[in-house]
Amino acid sequence: MNIVNAVQGGDITTAKRYAGHLLNELDPHTFGIVADCVNTIERYPDRADIHLRARWKSATSDTDRSLIATFGEAFVQRAPRRTPDPRPGRRLDAAPRDLRTEIRPDARRVLTPHRRARLREQDRQDTVVADYADRAGVDDQPPPDTVYASGLDYDRAAVPALRGTPCVRCWLERVPADHRATSDDGLCGECHDKRRPGIPALPDGHTRADAVQARCAFITATYTNARALLARWWKAYATPADRAVITDWVHRNPFPPPPATTTPPAKPTHQRGEATWCAQCGDPRDTTAELCADCREVEQMVTTT
Repeated sequence: MNIVNAVQGGDITTAKRYAGHLLNELDPHTFGIVADCVNTIERYPDRADIHLRARWKSATSDTDRSLIATFGEAFVQRAPRRTPDPRPGRRLDAAPRDLRTEIRPDARRVLTPHRRARLREQDRQDTVVADYADRAGVDDQPPPDTVYASGLDYDRAAVPALRGTPCVRCWLERVPADHRATSDDGLCGECHDKRRPGIPALPDGHTRADAVQARCAFITATYTNARALLARWWKAYATPADRAVITDWVHRNPFPPPPATTTPPAKPTHQRGEATWCAQCGDPRDTTAELCADCREVEQMVTTT
């Protein structure tokens, strides 16, 4: 029986091929027993006799038992596995300290810095090629130096959008009561109480476009960085209709050229008797500064915007 000889020789592949040829010669029941025996020997190469003995005990006929016993005898009488031959000149039971070695310092290869750098670059390229080998050359991973979620300012992302236009002096959000429908001066309640100058009053019956143009004119006349302030207004909290009015106003009204000198002229100091007052809002100020603390803070915020 060729399949038994293949099992005895340890050639499981040939045994499976013979089992496939028996499909046309054996009935389905007998072929199933042969296939199960071959699969058992392949799955358990060291203890298949135990599984074959259990299958022999559960067989229902003498024919099945004799067939399973044939495979069991072939497995027991199989050829032992070949032990790999040791390398010549070294005993497997010899300790490393007992081996005779020769140290030749002149045969050592000294790597130059240039050669070492090229080897490191080649290792990095090999690593990249190995990583992209099973991804069809598609770079679907971020660079290793990129930090996850870098570039996102969580503090700014947590700030809600403005409801309407901010104050033209402190640039903080105004409450709904500060947005006047008749003539909006653009100031918040605190700046209005401090009598800080705002947008001039508009005549009755003015439109939304007139209010937007008046705000543009006031910002341009008050701040040197008016272009940046209008751009932030257009991008952050302007409606589509207001954006069209702002764009048209900027095209029709060019910005004044910057001053020739980088040092701004000193503002006049207003004196009221012995007290010193702020040149912008009129409140009492520190004698060593031109503006009060609130106006200095507003000026720094607007300048750095």
